[in-house]
Amino acid sequence: MKRFILLIIALVIISFNVSAQQIAVVNGSGNTSIYDSFDSAITSAPSGSTIYLPGGGFQHDPEVKITRRLTIMGISHKSTSENADGNTLIGGNICFAPGSDGSAIMGCYLTNDVQIGDGGRVSNILLKYNNINSIQVMTDSCPGIKVNQNYVRSASNFRGSNVYYSNNISHYIDGVHSGIVEYNTFIGYRSASYTYQQFCVNGSNYTSKYNIICEKLSGSLDDVGSINIDMGR
Repeated sequence: MKRFILLIIALVIISFNVSAQQIAVVNGSGNTSIYDSFDSAITSAPSGSTIYLPGGGFQHDPEVKITRRLTIMGISHKSTSENADGNTLIGGNICFAPGSDGSAIMGCYLTNDVQIGDGGRVSNILLKYNNINSIQVMTDSCPGIKVNQNYVRSASNFRGSNVYYSNNISHYIDGVHSGIVEYNTFIGYRSASYTYQQFCVNGSNYTSKYNIICEKLSGSLDDVGSINIDMGR
């Protein structure tokens, strides 16, 4: 009985520590502020700030859009034996709205989508070291998007944007206009009818090289390119 009571007390203490997790925001002058929630950090942080998220889960209201240049940094998108704090998990869509040019997200597991250009054109967004459901550009042509070393779980659409898309494990991407797609592993995307999409990358005027395509494509060999590897053929 005594052991059971001690266990309950320990669980209560752990629960309190998780709920009391605080978020540090460092502004461009090097001054630090502390916030109790992810959303309050987003709405209060001055432009040019970095939001540091510890390990744990953070629920995000998608109505709270990013409207200033912010860098969001988690500790990792996956739990490993070397990472005692687990991962940084954000629930809800992350929306980059006008004014957020030059923003970035790094080292987070995102349960939902990253939406770029929600309400107008946004430029120079960086996504790096994340696990993301998908990337959705919400308006035509948001230039300078960089997607590097992420795991992207579902199909993404860049709506005619200039994109540098490199070293990702990814599903089908659409709407790439100019830019570079290189050193990625494309693992296929199934539509509602359970057939594979014709292209692993669909767009125009972009350079595609050194990608590995794991699922057989239905298009011609030109769809892949001679300097990519189609493992399905």
